[in-house]
Amino acid sequence: MAESVDVVVVGGGVAGLAAATRLVAAGRRVALLERGKRLGGVLGSVSVAGHRFETGPNTLQSSGEAWSALVRELGLDDQLVTSAPEAKRRLVWRGGQLHDLPTSPPALLRSKLMNRRGKLRLLAEPMVPRRKDGAPETLAEFTRRRLGAEALAAFVDPFVAGIYAGRADEIGADAFPSLVALERDHGSLLRGMVAKRRQGGASPGSASLVSLRGGLEALPRRAAERLGAAVHLSHEVLGVARAGDLWRVTARAPSGEIAFEGSSVVLATPAAVTAELLRPLDAAAADTLTAVPHPHVAAVGLGFRRREVVHPLDAFGLLVAPDSPLPGGEPVLGVLFPSSIFADRAPRGGVTLAVMMGGSRYPAAREATDAQLVDAARSALRRLLGVRGDPTAVAVTRHARAIPQYRPGHLARMADLQARLAAQGDLRLAGNYVAGVSVNDTIASGFEAARRVLEGRA
Repeated sequence: MAESVDVVVVGGGVAGLAAATRLVAAGRRVALLERGKRLGGVLGSVSVAGHRFETGPNTLQSSGEAWSALVRELGLDDQLVTSAPEAKRRLVWRGGQLHDLPTSPPALLRSKLMNRRGKLRLLAEPMVPRRKDGAPETLAEFTRRRLGAEALAAFVDPFVAGIYAGRADEIGADAFPSLVALERDHGSLLRGMVAKRRQGGASPGSASLVSLRGGLEALPRRAAERLGAAVHLSHEVLGVARAGDLWRVTARAPSGEIAFEGSSVVLATPAAVTAELLRPLDAAAADTLTAVPHPHVAAVGLGFRRREVVHPLDAFGLLVAPDSPLPGGEPVLGVLFPSSIFADRAPRGGVTLAVMMGGSRYPAAREATDAQLVDAARSALRRLLGVRGDPTAVAVTRHARAIPQYRPGHLARMADLQARLAAQGDLRLAGNYVAGVSVNDTIASGFEAARRVLEGRA
C-alpha cells in the first residue's frame, strides 16, 4: 500500500523547502522526502569555540525577492541581520598584492589592479559593435570581445571563481542574462549601466548583504517546524514511476521500503541524483543532467585571535586572480571575512575566516586530506593577510559535487528539458542547476515548480 498525497517533493534543500512551503500554504497534502537527517542541504551553520561557520553560502543579497518572500512566509523577518558597512569593500589579489575592487570610474583610473592599456581598452567598450549572430559564447569570449583581456583577468575571472568556483573560459555568457541583455538592448555594457542608473536601478554591489541571527541554519530549522508531518527525513528515494494517472515514488526509510502516490512530483534534488531518478523515464534528460560539471569545493573555516592578524579585515573578503596564483601553489579561490560582515560570527577578541579552495581551477584539491587543506589555508593566510599563530577553531566543509557549471546554452537546455518532462505528467524540477546558482535563484526555482503544480501548467 502507498501513502496517498497530492504532491511528493523529493529533496529537502532550499528548493524543496520553498516548493513544499508554498504547496502546504495552498492546502495541498505534501510529502517532503529527504534522504539526510536534516533539512537545508548545503545551507547550514556550525559553531566551534565561539566561531560561527556557514557550511554553504555565507550571505544573501537584501534585494533577493524569492528568499525574502520565503523568510516572510516562515516568520523569520525579526531574525534578519544586516552586514557591516565594511562588507561593501572587495579585494582582489593580483600581481603579488591586494587591490581594492574599483566601484567608480575615478577609482578605476587610480587603481593598480589593471595596467594603463587595459583601462583604456575597458573605457573604449562603448565603441565595440554588438554581436549580431547570437552564437553561444563563453563568458571569457564575451568579456574579451567587449572589455579586453586585462578586464577579464582582473575582474571577471576572479568574480567567476567567487560565484561558481569555476572558470570564465568554461562558463557561458548566457549564465549572466542581465549582462548579455545590456549589449542586446543598449549596444554597450557601460551605456546600459548608465541608462539603468538614470532609470533608478541599483548599481552593481549597491545592495546590502543580510543573514539570519545565529546563521542561515535558522531557515531550514524554521521550515521543518512549519512543515511538520509533511517532512520525512532519512527517506532515500529509489525510483519515480507512473502508476495510472498518478506518480508513485518509492523510498528506503528506517523502517523499510515505503511508497507515496500523488498527482504531482517535484524533484528538488541535485542534478546527479535527479538524473538517476529520471533515467527510466527519459534517458536523454538524464544524460543532459549528468553532463553538467560540478567541481569539488572545500571551505576551510579558521578562527584566530585578532591580534594575530596583521590585515585590518575591513572588507567582505578577497578573491585570487587566476593569473596570479599564490607562490606556494595553495589551491585558494578566495577568502571570506565572516566576522567583518556580521559581528556575531566570532567571540570577543577573535576573527573568523573562511578559505575557499578547489573548484574547476584546482581540481587536485579533491584528493587532499582535510589536514593538508588546513595547512594550505594557513600558509595562504600568512601570505595574504599576515596571519600568525595557531587557529583557535577549525571547521572543514567539503562538497564533492558543488556548484553546477553553466556551460554555453545551459539555460536553454534546462528549459527544453523541463518542457519535455512536463509532457509526461505533472513532473517539475527545482534546484541550483535549473535557472541560477544563487540561494535566491534556487528558492525561486522551488516557488516556480510549486506555482506550475498549483496552476496545472505545462
